Amino acid sequence: MHIPKLKINFLTNLADARACAGWGIEYLGFSLERGSLYKISLAMLQQIVPWLSVPALVIDVGADISAIQEVENLEANCPIYIQLQNVSQKGENYILSLYEIPNSLYELSEEFAFLELRCAPPWPPLPTNCFINIDYCSIEEAITVKPFGISAGKVINSPNLQLDFDKLDNLRYRLGLECD
Repeated sequence: MHIPKLKINFLTNLADARACAGWGIEYLGFSLERGSLYKISLAMLQQIVPWLSVPALVIDVGADISAIQEVENLEANCPIYIQLQNVSQKGENYILSLYEIPNSLYELSEEFAFLELRCAPPWPPLPTNCFINIDYCSIEEAITVKPFGISAGKVINSPNLQLDFDKLDNLRYRLGLECD
């Protein structure tokens, strides 16, 4: 059985981030994107990051290229990936969010560490570095195409913008991840 990596988006506090790390979530996502409901300040992010020991952190800056330098200066105990909504920056530390599937999906996959599809199916055959965001489709649709990873945000958050641990536990169970 293919078990995808799990990326949790929109973390807003240390307690939720540490809980995810303790549950073995591989990619923890934070937003610095202007206008996002889930945006946290750079100062808050600087306080959270040193406490985390996870395989990778993902900082979503949206289309705000000015935030990249601030993120690159963060000191962390793991790799930091910068998630963008455009293609102005490319390379091994960048994730590209795709709201439409371009014809150049495979070409883009070689220019970025990861791609994240934020759109509903149908999808073409996916490159090996692709996350599917289940805020835009069902878990079952995402699992069917055996992506590198599953990305979740709004579907596992509560109305007060905190992580809903029951929803996260259910997601982990449905993905076949070990649950406590």
